[in-house]
Amino acid sequence: MKILIINQDEVARLLPMADCIEAMAGALEALAREAAVNPLRYGMWLDDQSGILALMPAQLVEKSLMGVKVIGIFPGNHGTEFDSHQGAVMIFETGHGRPLAILDASEITARRTAAVSGVATRQLARPDAQRLAILGSGVQAGPHLAAMLLVSSCVSGDPDVFIIKVASSAPADEPGSRALQRFVDVLNEAAPGRVEARLFAASALGNDRDVTEGLKLGTVEMQMASNSTLATFVPEMYVFEMPFLFEDNEHMFAVLDSEIGESFRPALEREGFHLMGYFTFGLRHIMTTEKPIDTMADLGGLKIRTMESPPHLDAFAAFGANPLPMAYNELYTSLETGVIDGAEAANSNYFSKKFYEVAPYWAQVGWLRLVAPVIMSKAFYDSMPLDLQELVDKTLKDLEGYERQLYTEVDEQRLRDLEAAGVSVTYPDAGAFVDASSTVYEAWLQRIGGRSQLNSILDFPR
Repeated sequence: MKILIINQDEVARLLPMADCIEAMAGALEALAREAAVNPLRYGMWLDDQSGILALMPAQLVEKSLMGVKVIGIFPGNHGTEFDSHQGAVMIFETGHGRPLAILDASEITARRTAAVSGVATRQLARPDAQRLAILGSGVQAGPHLAAMLLVSSCVSGDPDVFIIKVASSAPADEPGSRALQRFVDVLNEAAPGRVEARLFAASALGNDRDVTEGLKLGTVEMQMASNSTLATFVPEMYVFEMPFLFEDNEHMFAVLDSEIGESFRPALEREGFHLMGYFTFGLRHIMTTEKPIDTMADLGGLKIRTMESPPHLDAFAAFGANPLPMAYNELYTSLETGVIDGAEAANSNYFSKKFYEVAPYWAQVGWLRLVAPVIMSKAFYDSMPLDLQELVDKTLKDLEGYERQLYTEVDEQRLRDLEAAGVSVTYPDAGAFVDASSTVYEAWLQRIGGRSQLNSILDFPR
């Protein structure tokens, strides 16, 4: 396999800025005419016709790519006319020309991200893979090349082996990841030589949305998803984001295990996901930096960070707060610097991320029991023989009870740990919160299946 390392001057020669601007202008016009969904694409053949250099975001798919394998690392922020992106890796599938992955290729994360790039890793190891084009400055080339070699080293050379990367946003020692590690162990033991499963915990494959998109693209096989994120792909799932939907864990698990939980399967399949089961991400409460929350009125006007979920924003607005969606990795600093006054979380991550150091007031509101659907790429699932499909489904199903019980136990222990750490824990009356939630229900009724769907969950027999 030939590897081309192209310096910055060569980039400028092969991708003239004037040509790039012209191509982007045409792409924007196509977008305006709705003639393309994601048309911001531009590429140019290498002089020897061995591959294509692609300009970020460059999800380029043309007949001219047929049979060509290209990995491009795009120019980074060097203060040049190409000052557009820290760096990305693009992988095209040999023989089809469709893009398999666009990967973060910064020096810090290149090795990690490239090593877990999904379908792309299998394609790179194929004997008919052709050439790699590594695009970037000399300083970038070293770590990028190492990343590419790591990709090759982490895949099976046997095309008949089904490689399953299992993604989890939870740290390896948290309940969901522990259950998924059991899934991986059972699967590898039950089907040696046919399945190679591996857990990537603590968001090693990217954030929830990136991973869910990866399932659709075929770059990730399996995920313990956050329902809050999954609902942006499958709007029917927003019903599980309604505040105070479940009275307790028994109620939630009964609904998820019933025909109601099963009823979301067609909608998930429509978007390219195979439903394997439901885990839990726990009961959500409220942390604050300056004062305790003894009643709902104490939230009045406070800037509270929420997930980027419309029902969550609506819920905290109904509670009287000023909700502010924010990336999770910015939360600690934003609490510490006073950008926000508080946030919502579960006992587990409030403790593990040490948010109590900067937000020492912890109100046990229990406003949401967060559902964690476990899903697999439907295309990947459908590619497996029937016996392996049955194996992955049964293995996951057998672990639902384990994960749920473990999360319940850990959640209770984390609350004890927080109290021992001196955190101020309050228990506001939930009545006012529940009453305020009715306005959220009304606003979302037509988007969550109507009153009958909502009532079927609220009134589900336990």
